[in-house]
Amino acid sequence: MTDNIFNIGSAPKYRGVYNNQNTYYEQNIITMCSCIFSCTANEQQGIPPLVVANANTGTMIFANTDVWVCIMDNLELYNKTQAAIAAMALAESLNVEMAAAIANCNHAKDECRTQTENYVLAYHQVREAIAQSNVATEAVYHALDGLDEFKKTVNGEPQIMKLEYLDEISIRNKVRQQIKVKLLPNWCSQSALFNIYDGATIDVDPDGYIERTDEIGENIVEVIPPGNTRLWKRFTIIIRNPKLVINGSKVRLANGTIRIV
Repeated sequence: MTDNIFNIGSAPKYRGVYNNQNTYYEQNIITMCSCIFSCTANEQQGIPPLVVANANTGTMIFANTDVWVCIMDNLELYNKTQAAIAAMALAESLNVEMAAAIANCNHAKDECRTQTENYVLAYHQVREAIAQSNVATEAVYHALDGLDEFKKTVNGEPQIMKLEYLDEISIRNKVRQQIKVKLLPNWCSQSALFNIYDGATIDVDPDGYIERTDEIGENIVEVIPPGNTRLWKRFTIIIRNPKLVINGSKVRLANGTIRIV
């Protein structure tokens, strides 16, 4: 007889901006580079969800996806903002060169003309950088406004489903068995639908209690949470004849009895 028992875990907890010195636990919520992440590891430290992709522009890429799950992705907008800032810095550098060229204009008209062309190019780069920065800034504000929508999603839609059940049940076992369902976060609806995909020796009522016939056989059961059907699971429950398990070459009696399971 095998018990399949899953740990329920903990409710999401907001931990603020990611800090490499902090220790994070399962379902800790953090922000980094305008993105929101949820920790899936039991305990971890020094494993960031994002790493630097380009040191010159300050753009980032996703990393350590086995530890972090991105639940609000604004990385593209963040990278555009960083690229815009880098472009503005480049434009400012060109503008400085332009000022130097104007100062030497009386000594080299041709050089001044060349630097003027560079100034025009830099001006357009600044205008483009400003436009991109404005778009990225608006997107950041929109992402912050979207935190309320994120809270509504987490509050109303389950993100994880845990199941507890016996995958083998002896026909002699008279205890009424139940398929226990736990949906996380804890405050979301705990309702689930049970369906017998295949098999005819059991049925499951709306509360997950198993009703058995007097026959043995395999049954394929499906559990579907209506709040998030993507979490559905399918598994097998076997109704079998009693069996005697002997360890080693001897049978030891406990209080003069043999237990058949």
